Amino acid sequence: MKQDALPGRIAAEMASLIAAGDMPAESHLTAQSIADRFSVSRSPVRAAFKMLEGQGLVRQNRNRGYFVKPLTARTKSAAMKSASSNRDGPRAYYALAEDWVRDQIGDEVTETLLLDRYRISRSELTAILTRAVAEGWIERKPGYGWRLLPVAKTAEAQAQLYRVRLLLEPAAFLEPTFRIDRPALDGLRNDLERICDGAYLDWPEDRLHAIGVTFHEELVRMGGNPFLHQAIQRVNRMRRLLEYRSMIDRHRILAETREHLEILAPVAAGDLVEASFLMRRHVARALERKSGPATGTP
Repeated sequence: MKQDALPGRIAAEMASLIAAGDMPAESHLTAQSIADRFSVSRSPVRAAFKMLEGQGLVRQNRNRGYFVKPLTARTKSAAMKSASSNRDGPRAYYALAEDWVRDQIGDEVTETLLLDRYRISRSELTAILTRAVAEGWIERKPGYGWRLLPVAKTAEAQAQLYRVRLLLEPAAFLEPTFRIDRPALDGLRNDLERICDGAYLDWPEDRLHAIGVTFHEELVRMGGNPFLHQAIQRVNRMRRLLEYRSMIDRHRILAETREHLEILAPVAAGDLVEASFLMRRHVARALERKSGPATGTP
């Protein structure tokens, strides 16, 4: 890993962890603990902290160091954007993901095996494993080694996950605990309108995907049922690897984004029954497209 790229890589990986909730709000971040985690010196970590502070993801308390700020819809989008800026690499990350989807690697691995198989440095491996943990498809084993977790590996498994979404996402609007988060709605609407205004042609695929995921997860979060929210987050993590292999149809993204805006309108007006109906129709349409050659990010 080039030294001048290291702070950006660390910041992107930390943004992934913050967005995934693995670095919760008010977590105290010390340069030494992050340096140990990434097997680097403290200098690039300090530079990464400054980047994250500029993105509104962390704050510096005088004489106490850095702390993770509570996520809003806007800062979560910023975190996912920062994470996605690192998604063109490293090559070995996608190679490992592809090997797991194709069952070309066992479900328990050691760092030595991964270093030899993908011919990467230890700092690169640390970044890869950190990202995979944040995305929910690998975990450290007690004591020694790593365990790769179940993910959707076939089109049928992907369709099954969509059917789970079809059951859960419309139901979130009908929860008695549903509360409209106006700032979150404004942040979602801003991103969606920018996509419709032309960003669907220019923004990186990962950023478009991240905005779509945030849209669905934020609306489920407003339902006030943490178990529904956790279930949808888990479903999204399980389908992520197959989506890395899919070709995104940008015009399909535009159509889906318009549907997202259509769903937001009754939410903002407090018509949650209508919002539930529109969400069910939206996810059902996506399920029907699962047999097609291209996918979007509903």
